Amino acid sequence: MILSLITSGYSIDIILILLVAILTSATLSIVTHEVSHGYAALVNGDNTAKLAGRLTFNPLAHFDWVGFVLMILVGFGWAKPVPVNPYNFKNYKIGVIIVSLAGITANLLLAGIALLLLYFLYPFFISLMISASALRLLGFFFYYLLVYFVLLNIMLAFFNILPIAPLDGFNFLNALLPRGNAYSTFMFKYGWAILIAIIIVCNILNYVGLREYNVFYQVQQLAWRLIALVTGG
Repeated sequence: MILSLITSGYSIDIILILLVAILTSATLSIVTHEVSHGYAALVNGDNTAKLAGRLTFNPLAHFDWVGFVLMILVGFGWAKPVPVNPYNFKNYKIGVIIVSLAGITANLLLAGIALLLLYFLYPFFISLMISASALRLLGFFFYYLLVYFVLLNIMLAFFNILPIAPLDGFNFLNALLPRGNAYSTFMFKYGWAILIAIIIVCNILNYVGLREYNVFYQVQQLAWRLIALVTGG
């Protein structure tokens, strides 16, 4: 994402504006994802995240360097997981399911809101971007802020729905499976290794010109098609 911006051919001032838009959207997307987990846990009877000071939109409380860098480079990443104690839930299985889906749902809602705003404000943004005034930069910033909100939140939702530990999709599936099942045992042991392998393989596919086989690239293309749909592109 950052590399494509640097090689876009835009002027330095536009690149800096778009870089700020990426960093802003990435930060808000990841933080909202984690805060949603915390509030969902609180509603279900667990105040662990609240006691840990994680029910805040202060990005410093959630920051993880590796996850953030991956988010702005390739479109998917993570923050420090919000601490949750499922044994405090009023109903263990229902609580785990709700908390697992909360972050994904929040990201999809953010993407939907951004698409709606693009639909209504796109003509206004275009008029600003083609103007000769300083407002031109504001037009670029707010347009691409919403564009990156769509891209990053759809990518983040898809990434987290994968049934691989420790992602939300795995936590959801694990709540439905019997305790001690072979799949969950395997994932608890090798989940991170599998995630790293997926990330490496997808980047290799991009590098060798086979990005159409990269599932994350396909999800990103879906996001671009949605953006084109609402902007008439």
